[in-house]
Amino acid sequence: MFHRPPHYSLYGNSKASLSCMDNNDYNRDNCLDFFQTYRDCNKAWLEQRREDRGAGRPTPI
Repeated sequence: MFHRPPHYSLYGNSKASLSCMDNNDYNRDNCLDFFQTYRDCNKAWLEQRREDRGAGRPTPI
């Protein structure tokens, strides 16, 4: 089974928000849901990294 690194979805959310901006002539109001999804994902990823470091586990970059 292929295991994706935790930051894979963060990268996908980043690309999706940029794509939304491209598709909506850089009107931020049309992409607020994409931005919030990215922020939520980034927050979860950073929290997981903090937990991993505190426990002495390696953290993927």
